[in-house]
Amino acid sequence: AGTGPGGPAMARSPSALVVFPQEWTPFGDESGAPRNHAWWQRCVYPRGAAVNELDLVRSQLRESMLDGAHRPTVEVVRIERIQHRRLYKRFADKRDEIAVKCGGAANVLRLWHGTGETDPDVILRSESGLDERMSSQGFYGKGVYFAEYARYSNGDKDRGYFHSNRASGHRQLLLCKVLCGNVKDFGGAIKRGLNPAKDLVDERRSTATVQVVFDSVRGGPHRPGHGGGGENDSAMLVVYRNTQVYPAYLVTYKKTAASGQPRGAAAAFASR
Repeated sequence: AGTGPGGPAMARSPSALVVFPQEWTPFGDESGAPRNHAWWQRCVYPRGAAVNELDLVRSQLRESMLDGAHRPTVEVVRIERIQHRRLYKRFADKRDEIAVKCGGAANVLRLWHGTGETDPDVILRSESGLDERMSSQGFYGKGVYFAEYARYSNGDKDRGYFHSNRASGHRQLLLCKVLCGNVKDFGGAIKRGLNPAKDLVDERRSTATVQVVFDSVRGGPHRPGHGGGGENDSAMLVVYRNTQVYPAYLVTYKKTAASGQPRGAAAAFASR
């Protein structure tokens, strides 16, 4: 399953025809009129929401953060679909490239990313989106990090990766579509000084004339800020090119009145 064409409607870009997802709300210039300046817009749910799309996002958040009695510890306040034409075109081009490289499947996953002190709008307004150049060294070098389970991004009393909205106090996370391609799995090992150009060479697929590299890294499960499993742990995936990332949804949520620390596991959601 991938994030590919959702229907026959096409919209022009400066260099190619791009098929945008069918569920997107029209921008108003799809008929061949000159492109307006709107690179992106947000569609706030539940108004006009496809129930299946909305429920998938809500479930992916809540089922990852359960207390000891398997009750959700958070409540979804708002879900916004991000329609960013510039980032989506770049993502679609990279998806097609990785699909060819990997024999037809780009291995697209829906994963969580917390922007911390940076307002998500700052990222969404930019031409670059989530930018690996702005990241700091993590468990697997300098890249863009994602969690399989939202409980990791939500964090604990010592560390959290969510953005706190100043006006409402609500928490926000991005749910991104990530092109993981062929993954190098480090398991529970940590390699802080990882160099993508050197350490991700896939010797089994490389030849004397062609060097092939892994497209992403998987590690863990790890706890927020700490190696190894435990409370609020999750596997993490890392990519080293922001062309492999599309920030698909901005999810705003709050803790429930009787919430404890999130526990339990939830199934990983592949992109649909």
